[in-house]
Amino acid sequence: MGDKWASFCEKMKKYLIVGMRYIVHERRKGVKAEDTIDARTLDFMGIVCNGQGRPFFLFRSQAGYIESFTIQQLRDCTFKEEVGK
Repeated sequence: MGDKWASFCEKMKKYLIVGMRYIVHERRKGVKAEDTIDARTLDFMGIVCNGQGRPFFLFRSQAGYIESFTIQQLRDCTFKEEVGK
């Protein structure tokens, strides 16, 4: 993982809190994240690493499904803490 990705990974590790609920928006070219209809609420479960040591950020949806994000996928999303959780 390059220095740029490693730096972003460390930033996300500090920002995301296990057990916290986040509203997740996917970024799309020419569309504000807040305007997308595919926003979803996910609970952060933690980070696991694959055999090569690359991190996967795990989230649980309200329906109970587990979603994983690579650091590159996280870069394409915005995460906002859900108020009232």
